[in-house]
Order: sequence, then structure tokens, then C-alpha cells
Amino acid sequence: YLAHLKRVEDIILGLASNATVETLTKGLMEQVGRAIEPMSWLMRRFLFALLFLLCARTSYADIYVVQSGDTLSAVLANTFTQQESAQIYSELKAKLGSFVLRAGTEVEVGRDYYLLPLGTNKAVRITKENAAPHVAVIEYETDILTTMVSGIIYANLFTTVKELGETEELAAQLARIYEWEFDFFKDIHPGDSFEALVEKRFVNGKFIGYGRILSANFSTRGKEHRAYYFATDGKYGYYDNAGT
Repeated sequence: YLAHLKRVEDIILGLASNATVETLTKGLMEQVGRAIEPMSWLMRRFLFALLFLLCARTSYADIYVVQSGDTLSAVLANTFTQQESAQIYSELKAKLGSFVLRAGTEVEVGRDYYLLPLGTNKAVRITKENAAPHVAVIEYETDILTTMVSGIIYANLFTTVKELGETEELAAQLARIYEWEFDFFKDIHPGDSFEALVEKRFVNGKFIGYGRILSANFSTRGKEHRAYYFATDGKYGYYDNAGT
């Protein structure tokens, strides 16, 4: 067992010190599997548990919040020299047109990379490849999820929407659709209800806001107020069942 354990140790140390996270997670189990094949079932399970912990530790990423007065060189200091940071800054300006490191930015710091968010759908990934800094601009696609939101109003629309886990932006959109039909502060009463088929926008799994409200209905004291989204020739509006 000692000989096999020494082989496992050599593989772990070699991969952990030299390989990227992708190489580690792809090749570690296969290589170590060959080394521990002659071992007992119990010993194999024990070692694979240790390897799982190693993978989790190696691929762990931390979040650093940029402070007022921080420079790019200071943020990257654990991995890059000042000269390399200056090179990275020049490359950022060349690819983005301009670059400002703003206080409050949450920088994801991994084992071999830095990820700087730029707005809601773009980020910069900084790595060291072949002993040289590398900058890549990542653009995330916006995913749209269409979902039904409904509720019974007990206080007012804005409070009800927030209690449903939505934001006031959705309540404001609904108010704009019906602003010519009734007053949300005078004509809405406890027990009235609403429902809306709405687009929710996500970038990289994070909710960033609402898209269109495709249809909506308010039931106020038994009367239905329906609205349907319709667009043509670059113009759009909301219409009821009669098309008005």
C-alpha cells in the first residue's frame, strides 16, 4: 500500500501545482484510478473522497470587493507584477475603448484567473498563459424566461408584487398598461386580483430585469380588465378582448 500511496501522492502534487483546474478535473480521477487499482475497495473509496476534497479546494473561487483607491495592479498583485498589470491595463483599453476600475466591483478570484464584471452581460477574464498575461472579453447571452405572476391584493399593488418576490419594476409596468383605465390608488380594493404573463431576463443565471408583459388581467370587484401585447410595423400597444 505504501508504494501505491506514494504514487497517488506524486500524481496529486504534480497536478495540483502545475495543471489548470480544467486539466485537474479531467485527468485526475483517471490517472489516480490506475495507481490505486490493486488496493482494497475500502481504501479506494477513502482515497477518492480525498480527491474530491482536493478538486473542490483547487477549483474554489473567492470574491474580492474593490475598495475606493484600489488600483488594478493592487487587485492583481498576488499573480501579476506591476509591469504585467500595466500590460493588462493597456490591453483592456485596447479591447474595450476605456476601462475604469470602480469601487464596489465584485472580482471573482480563482486559482488561476480573475473575472471582472462589466455591466450585466459582459466580463473580463484575466489569466496567465505560458508565463504571460492574457485578457479575454466575455459576452454573456441574455436568457428570457416567460412566467405567470399572479396574486390577490390586500393593501396595494406595489406591496403585493413585492410580497410575491418580484420587484417594484413589475408593478410600475402594470400601472403604465392600465393608467388610462383605472387609478391604482383609488380603484383597487382588498380582495381584487391580478395575473400577468411576463418575460424575465437572466444573464449568466442572474436576474437582471423584466422584458415585455405579454398579457395581463385585473379583476376589480368582479370586473375583468384584460390587456394583450401586440406589435406591428415597429409600434406596439396593449389591447382588450375587443381589440381596442
